Amino acid sequence: IVIAVTSAVCGLSLVIYLMRQHRLAEEQEAAYRLQQERARAQVTLAAISDAVIRVDAEGRIEYANMSAEQALQCSASELSGKDIREAVPLAVALAQKSFEHPVIDCLKIQQAVHLPDNAILIGADGGETSVEGSVSLLTDDKDNISGAVLTFRDMGPIRQRALAALDASERLLREHQNELAHVSRLNTMGEMASGIAHE
Repeated sequence: IVIAVTSAVCGLSLVIYLMRQHRLAEEQEAAYRLQQERARAQVTLAAISDAVIRVDAEGRIEYANMSAEQALQCSASELSGKDIREAVPLAVALAQKSFEHPVIDCLKIQQAVHLPDNAILIGADGGETSVEGSVSLLTDDKDNISGAVLTFRDMGPIRQRALAALDASERLLREHQNELAHVSRLNTMGEMASGIAHE
């Protein structure tokens, strides 16, 4: 009977040991997959040309991608923990009324917001950059608001391309108008020559 009990205890210990090893292997695999997913997300965020900034529920910066660092002329470590209003000073050109920072507005009204038209990012050197973008809420697994994500892009290059395209189309239009005027003059001269010849 002692041998049977010892065998049963040994068998049970072996089963428990194998179960623990299996659970440990699953946990390690899950941790590895999570680490890989985080690495892919970091690479993706670094590759995005838009500035991406994540803040907590109080509006303090938790993360900024490389585009945000370049736009704000500040490293992510310097931005970390700063109030979004201080780190990302925004204004509105020709604003008629007072302006609340879009991130704070998003957290307050608890819904996504777009940066207002004519939004301007005020640089550390006092320079102004036209930007467009939006703010989206972040929630935890219980649907409590845990923060927000601000994304914005510099509209300068886009506006320059649009102005260049407009300038090129206006130049082409002027050339066509000049050609049309020349053809019209030739046509008038032809009609006059025909009239004189007829007389």
